[in-house]
Amino acid sequence: MKTLQYFCIMIVCCVVFCSCKTTYILRSTFESDAINALPNKTLPGDPSGDALEYSSQLEPRLKVVSLAGKKSLQFSQSTAPGLTAFNQWITFRGVSTDFTQTVWYYYTATQKSATGGYVLVEVADGSAGIIARLTINANGEVSLLRNLTTQEQEVIGTIPEGVSHTVIFTVNMAASKYNVTILKSAGETITATDRTVVLGKGVAYANPARPTLNFRYENGETNARQYSIDEVTISREKPKM
Repeated sequence: MKTLQYFCIMIVCCVVFCSCKTTYILRSTFESDAINALPNKTLPGDPSGDALEYSSQLEPRLKVVSLAGKKSLQFSQSTAPGLTAFNQWITFRGVSTDFTQTVWYYYTATQKSATGGYVLVEVADGSAGIIARLTINANGEVSLLRNLTTQEQEVIGTIPEGVSHTVIFTVNMAASKYNVTILKSAGETITATDRTVVLGKGVAYANPARPTLNFRYENGETNARQYSIDEVTISREKPKM
């Protein structure tokens, strides 16, 4: 009888442990960061080992602010000496995961100013394997990169200035496909489905991978241009939105 009770307890413990195990690969909300300071590169909470990466040259463009009672990472296009093509990225790097399973990358942000260069958002495997690239022009036009060699772009919609939006990438590396959904606080939802990954089928992406969601600006400098990021998530679980 005691043996039976022991096994029952062990089963219950296993169930509880599995149910508590996080599905997050990365989670960042900036709520533990100080206002008007640089964002912490070590992210608190689960999972353990996810990180925020940026160069010292990019620091003049970054600070944590409070918007409508919620902390956000304000990413501006202000002057920042020493920037090159390689040190302009903000990188949210997740923990190691099985990349043959579906992964969701998503973030919420708001754009300010109709001047300056476009924001480039890149989904990658963390080892230079580009999966998707999305650009948001200063006028709010949203495009996807369809071909890395020809730089062919596909316009999929518009996000007006000042409109909060949540961008969701659903990545299925087993099929070399991804979907994009953009939910807006005002206006119709933008969708693009069944798109082939940027590098094409048959390319050997990293697996296991440390998936990354990356941001940078292109073309020019202006203090008025801002992209405020509220939160960033990479997960093995579909977001409840």
